[in-house]
Amino acid sequence: MLMRILVSGAGAGAGVAGPVLAYWLTRQGFAVTVVERAPALRKTGGHAVDLFRPAMNISAKMGVLPRVEERATGTSRMTLHPEGARRPSGWTSPRSSATSPASAPSSGPTSGC
Repeated sequence: MLMRILVSGAGAGAGVAGPVLAYWLTRQGFAVTVVERAPALRKTGGHAVDLFRPAMNISAKMGVLPRVEERATGTSRMTLHPEGARRPSGWTSPRSSATSPASAPSSGPTSGC
């Protein structure tokens, strides 16, 4: 008997977790439906997501890493403004533009996709 599974974003959005879960459950033989509820369609088509080393490894295992890398925005600097901090802190990518996001260090975002 085929088990059916519903993955719901519950209004707040499941981000990339919902589709990734659906991918792996489908590979295990489950029939998966992913639903997301939002008050309206986004006109911008979404926003960039920082992918750290574990996400890049999972993307590679799923076979979608080349498509993720094609859509990289090229983000190379991130600045944080913690509440109560005297000054902002930042992170700058040590990789050059010729370096693949998959080879960046695990301490920071590897791709702004």
